[in-house]
Amino acid sequence: DTQVPSTPTGLTAVVNSSNPTTSVNLSWTASTDNVGVTGYNIYRNGSSTPVKTVTGTSTTDTGLTPAT
Repeated sequence: DTQVPSTPTGLTAVVNSSNPTTSVNLSWTASTDNVGVTGYNIYRNGSSTPVKTVTGTSTTDTGLTPAT
């Protein structure tokens, strides 16, 4: 793999109706490069440690603090 992946675009965040106070559904348009992108790290609050890694272009982020 010799090419840096493109930046994902089109991030949307929608309140998760099954748990609206502590989770959000995230989705985005896939990154591309010369070989293929196999996953995405999800970060929160400027942390350098990801809260999760996902292989697709959507996920539900849980464990959030209400009203923040």
